Amino acid sequence: MPKKAMRTYQTLSLLYAGTFAFTAGLFPFILMAKGMDSSAIALYFAIYSFCALVLEVPSGAFADAYGRRNAIALGFLLQIIFIPAFIILPGGALFTIFALVVAAADSMMSGAAEAYSVDMLKERERMDYTHRLLSTGRTYKFALFLVGSLVGGVAGGVSIDLPMALCFPFALGGLLYSWFSLEDDAPKTSLGKAERSIMKKMSLSLAESVRSPSIGIVYLITLLLGLGTFGLFLYWQITLNSMAGWGPDKMGFFFAMVSLCVIIGSKLSASILPGWKEVAIIMGTLAILLALAAWTTVPLLLAALILLWEAVFGLYQPIEGAIINANTKSEIRATVMSVNALSYRVGWVILGLFVAFVYVPDLRILWYAGAAFIFLSAILAAYAIVRKLPSAIGTS
Repeated sequence: MPKKAMRTYQTLSLLYAGTFAFTAGLFPFILMAKGMDSSAIALYFAIYSFCALVLEVPSGAFADAYGRRNAIALGFLLQIIFIPAFIILPGGALFTIFALVVAAADSMMSGAAEAYSVDMLKERERMDYTHRLLSTGRTYKFALFLVGSLVGGVAGGVSIDLPMALCFPFALGGLLYSWFSLEDDAPKTSLGKAERSIMKKMSLSLAESVRSPSIGIVYLITLLLGLGTFGLFLYWQITLNSMAGWGPDKMGFFFAMVSLCVIIGSKLSASILPGWKEVAIIMGTLAILLALAAWTTVPLLLAALILLWEAVFGLYQPIEGAIINANTKSEIRATVMSVNALSYRVGWVILGLFVAFVYVPDLRILWYAGAAFIFLSAILAAYAIVRKLPSAIGTS
């Protein structure tokens, strides 16, 4: 087993997850404590998603052109800037605009860490471990979410700013690890002086997605997932709070259970074939579970459906990464991963702006719409089966 690549990706996953693990289950509560209502929260995430969307592909191209290590270090540095500002700034226009900083940090990390680790596998001629690498990375990430949400829930009961303060050591540790422990891979990622520019990297990535129908299908599925998950991911805390009266402590415990379900799904994913049939089944299941969650008025049943949804979603993401990596050239791997992340951001921007400016009487209407979008992604996967498009099955 290529242990060094596994260890590197696991460490990066842990450190970057730590920069928001303690707040992940409480974020809407933190924003509400700053005086923001549901429309203002939607606007914050719309601005964050739009900034991440604009920066996503250039950041991936930056990583491909000038080194994934440099992009990773810059992502941690931006988190070091964001975390204290988040605590100090009151809610309002300046606070909302400051979402640009964390959006830039997330964009820098979204493709670079994965590309760095997958290329370590490629150098060792062990690309068959890609699916396992991605699934173990998510397992480590959500293991920290599990612990962080429990600690963050307790800390949030003491002070609503304390969970964010607990994230700072991970940002600092990530910067030190990436700069001093990772190899400078800029010479490896460069395509040559004539092709090192960011614009060239972006154009090559877009050409790659057009050349590969498999990557194009994944991009479309990711866009539909962005539309499909917006309502659930942003408002399940508020929904459970209104239905069951859960506060920060119970919400922190529940998010720990969410993390446990994602861990289980990610672990099981490594034993599932990364093919289009599996994607179609997973998407269909996600659509049904989300529709049922939107329908029920029983708090415990709603909580159980959310947990099951998260477990099934945990199955998918390593499969998605395996399919993309199996159909992508090494030289533009980070850019292609960033284009995929961009597709997801588009969905959040569209619905974020919609909710910010259009009154929605029941936020779970967005869950019904999300189920329809995710069902369309199941149809796309079925189309890939019919067309016999390459997946990641049999990749070596």
